Amino acid sequence: MLFYLFLPQILFADEEIAIVLFVTGKVQYSQAGKIETLKKNVILTKNAKVETGEGKADLQLGANAVIRIAPFTKIEIAELFSDNSKNTAKLTLVSGKLFTNVQKSNKKEELEISSASYTAGVRGTQFVISEEKTKAPKNEDSDIPEGVFVNEGEVTVHPSSGNDLNLQAGEQASWNGKELLAEPLKEFMKEK
Repeated sequence: MLFYLFLPQILFADEEIAIVLFVTGKVQYSQAGKIETLKKNVILTKNAKVETGEGKADLQLGANAVIRIAPFTKIEIAELFSDNSKNTAKLTLVSGKLFTNVQKSNKKEELEISSASYTAGVRGTQFVISEEKTKAPKNEDSDIPEGVFVNEGEVTVHPSSGNDLNLQAGEQASWNGKELLAEPLKEFMKEK
């Protein structure tokens, strides 16, 4: 019995899953080397990759986070786990756009989304992150520029080019080709 008191807490961490809540249009995923069409109720785990064509998908990450994968977006689930004190999800945004909604809970929620240009760390919030490697075909979210856009809560952005930005509700960090610039959230982004 005394043995359990000295075990590191990480030993009690549980792998979490992502559950597909909604899919429309062309969306594929790969898991364990197999590429398939993504459908509602599919369970995704660490290292799964999702790619949308002319479609989009909503994923539940752990207990309190939902992401919408916009058309022409590629992501990878880098990490999903939970322990007694926190839920952790780490995603890699290869290209495209993600909309997130993280609900506050009695556990600490850690959602981190990394792209080639920056990493956004989230604390109970709604925000959009966009990274375009190549120009996607015109779609309903084509008007969203590269950057991080915060509707609710707080997001810390770690640009690869330098100083961290702490964005509050109603702020955005837009990529100007060289660096992220913090500014008030544009009106059209409040509707996204």
